[in-house]
Amino acid sequence: MLTRPQPGAPNDEWVDYFFYRSNTAGVHREWWYHKFGCRRWFLADRDTVTNDVIGAFWPEDAPREAT
Repeated sequence: MLTRPQPGAPNDEWVDYFFYRSNTAGVHREWWYHKFGCRRWFLADRDTVTNDVIGAFWPEDAPREAT
């Protein structure tokens, strides 16, 4: 996991943080927004190989690690 740059960090550090990731295949935890429903943000564990959603959680209820 990348470390978030400190406030006031140079732009190139922010570019690296947001855009240059390893993009490894497998299960990842992602933030999703339920735009047409409750309009809340939630977390989903999604397999990037199969596109299957393994679990979805409210942030306060989410387990620590992706399943």
